[in-house]
Amino acid sequence: MPEIGGAARPSASPAWVVVAERELRDVWVAGRGLPLMLAYTAMLSVTSY
Repeated sequence: MPEIGGAARPSASPAWVVVAERELRDVWVAGRGLPLMLAYTAMLSVTSY
């Protein structure tokens, strides 16, 4: 007999992991991943100089 109100499944991922995975996939599939990384790298190099 299944337990009612039991603990969550141990294999379930935390919500933030699922959201982060979807967001990263959307960014890379849309082709914005590389330009965002390059822009961030340029900004970091300017601010650290």
